[in-house]
Formats: sequence, structure tokens, C-alpha cells
Amino acid sequence: MDSNRSILPPQQSRILQLLRTAGPLSRWQVHKRTRLRPNTVGEHVAELLDLGLVREQLAEARGPGRPRVPVSVDPSRRHVVGAAIRPGHVEACRLNLRGHVLGRVATRTVAQPAETITTLQNLLGKVVNDQTFVIGLSTTGFLDTDGRRILFSSALPGQHAVSLDPLFDVTGNTSVVVENDMHALAARWAQEHHQQLDEDVLLVYFDDGELGSALLVRGEPNRGCLIGGNELGHTRLPVETARCYCGHTGCLERILSTEFLEGMGASGGTLLERVVHFDGGDPAMDRMIELLALGLANPINFIRPHRVVLVSQYARYQPFMTALLREIRSRVMIELVGRVQFHHWDQAAAATAETAGWLGLAAVYYPNFSRATHIPSAAVEAP
Repeated sequence: MDSNRSILPPQQSRILQLLRTAGPLSRWQVHKRTRLRPNTVGEHVAELLDLGLVREQLAEARGPGRPRVPVSVDPSRRHVVGAAIRPGHVEACRLNLRGHVLGRVATRTVAQPAETITTLQNLLGKVVNDQTFVIGLSTTGFLDTDGRRILFSSALPGQHAVSLDPLFDVTGNTSVVVENDMHALAARWAQEHHQQLDEDVLLVYFDDGELGSALLVRGEPNRGCLIGGNELGHTRLPVETARCYCGHTGCLERILSTEFLEGMGASGGTLLERVVHFDGGDPAMDRMIELLALGLANPINFIRPHRVVLVSQYARYQPFMTALLREIRSRVMIELVGRVQFHHWDQAAAATAETAGWLGLAAVYYPNFSRATHIPSAAVEAP
């Protein structure tokens, strides 16, 4: 068993990524586009065929000589499994190699936080099979992938250094990639929007009482001294709020909440309802937007990303998003306003099994994005 390495050779991931976006392609076309030697392309494609990751199409006769056989990603023989640990429950599902969910997302309620790992272990035992190529596992909080532990998580309040080893006991000869849920969301955004991952991107997810972020630096998650999301939601402002689960008050994700609006004297309606009907005439909402913009503008000024992606179901409501972006831009340094690109993404939930599945796909197509936490000593064999 070797941890924290790619599950495929980088050249094979490169070929798969090309076939995913531009296939079917013949081996000769892959050679021309990748500039890999023809023999090298042939060897890699042969291995990918054996693994069940690609398939051959009908041969194409183009003039004299041997017909060229197009190759494409095979969405039917292998799949990835996404597994997500969330407060109060765990989820798992299968995705084919093109990112389509196969069947239903399986969900299990967790009665006690101490039962989280065991509950997910039992669920994975039912979802993982011989056709599973890789498992993407996401969780909130901080991770020690070398020690294969969750160090701190909102899904495991009061627990520290929780071992992930029981999960690997049921994965057999299947590789496992473990990341923070925000890194998984960033992996999904990059692939669904066909980004080449060559820019610095600040991705911010927010909902009622939730705010998380991920920073991609040239296509790789910023991990720092340990793996975790960039805990922007726990940026503290000098504002009175309810106490956050991290133990402090004034956290940005406590400001972005129905509870905060009620504390401001606003009565009736959840945050979502107020976003839907926002017209700029709600003082409590105006104050919340002002504080949220302050909390988002500061990291933009510090990081200077190429792109900022705001991910929320609230992105559907233009008056609210227009007001928020206006307030953010008013606090961003003038030299950056015209250079940083802002995007909206209407994504209702971050920490889902489907999103964790996209993390598994990133390990297949983008070897530098995420490293496997668990790779069995036995080679992964085709079904």
C-alpha cells in the first residue's frame, strides 16, 4: 500500500482527459495532439483498454492503408463511487466516467456522531463492487491524509483524530481519494465548466448558516500544513452573533443566516425567502450583504485570484447577487476590479455524494489535483 500518489500515470490521465473532451480519437490523433511517441500512446491505450476505462469504436477507413480505430472513454464498464460525510448523515452513489449518476444516491442517518464511520463503512460495502475504479470521499473539516484521520469536523462534534481505516477495510482493491468537501466542490466546478486548471481560483460556497471556500493554485488545492477548506466561514468580524460550532462568535457563516437577521430585528421569513424577494429595501439584509462583502473582499485583495466563483442557490436571484457583487467590488482594490473575473454557479449543496464522485473523477483525469490516500498493493484489475 502506497499513500498520497496518483492512481494512474500522468500520461494516461492526460490521454483520458483528451478523450473525454475531444474523443473519439484514433491513436494517431492522440499522438498528434499530445506529442507523445506513437508507441507510447499505443502502450498507454492498451493499458487503459485492459482497465476498462476506454473502448474502441468501429474502424474508420481513410484512404489506403490500415483503417484507424477511434478510441473513447468507456462510460459503461467502470464507475467511480462518491461518499460524503455530513452532519447527521452519510451518502454514497455511483457515477460513470462522464459524471452521470447511476441509480440513486443512498443516504443513511447517523444517530450519534461516534457511529459515522461505521455507518459509512456499511453503506460502502453495499455500493462498492468489482466495477468500481476509484472512491472519492469528502468530509467537512480538517484531514490528516498521511495518518488517514479526520482531525476536526462539524459532522463529528466533540471528536478528534477519528480514524478512516475502517473504511479502507471494505474497499478491497479500490483506490480511495479523500479531500475536504470544498476541494471536492472545486473539482466538480472545474470539470463541469471545462476549466484547464491553470489559473488561481477562489471558490466560495454559501447557504443559510454555511460558508466554505476552496483555493485552487494553478489547478491544485491549497492544502497548507494540513488538508482542509480555506476556512473563510470562520473569518471573524466584530459583530455580535450566535456562537459558532468552532467556539467563537462573529464568524462569517453565522452572519450569513436567518438567525442573524432575526437578531437584527427582522421578523418573518428565512434568509432564502428574503433573498427571493430582495429589492434593496430591507435594512437587515443590506447590513448582512455589507458584512458578507467585507468578508469576501479581504481574501480577494490578499490572494489576487484570476477568478472568484460564488456558488449558491441564491445565484438564481439577480437583485440579491447584483447587490452583493456591487458591495464586493466597492471593497476590492481598484487595480484588481478589472482583472478578477466573477462567476455565479447555481449549486444547491456542496457536501454531497455526487460531488464527492467528481473528486474521484478528478483523480482519474487530473493527477495533480488530488492524490490517493489509499492505493492497494495489488494492481487494480479490469472487471
